[in-house]
Amino acid sequence: MNKTRTKRVFRKHTATQQAYFLAGVTASVHTFSHGGDMQEEFYSFYETLLSLLHKHYPERSVTVTSDDPPYVTRAVKSILGGKNKLMRSSHNERAAAFATKIGTAIKRYNSA
Repeated sequence: MNKTRTKRVFRKHTATQQAYFLAGVTASVHTFSHGGDMQEEFYSFYETLLSLLHKHYPERSVTVTSDDPPYVTRAVKSILGGKNKLMRSSHNERAAAFATKIGTAIKRYNSA
């Protein structure tokens, strides 16, 4: 049987991205006008929050195949791609750190 490929979209999140996002949210995100249409105010607020989301947590995509084991999630697949890129450019120490992250993510998935 042929394996199927599916492109999956996810948002990678790190502690640094979280800090920048929270700093952006604590700034004046949106001001409401008391006499305006409530639905239009909501749309404006929603668009502001979506723009912050897209700015601080950009969408990334990975291709997941039907042959991948269930513990190879979108995040693990993304880290694997980064590790492979580092290995090809002879950055073995940094690649070893990625391998540790991958092992931790797999353990976390299997223990759930």
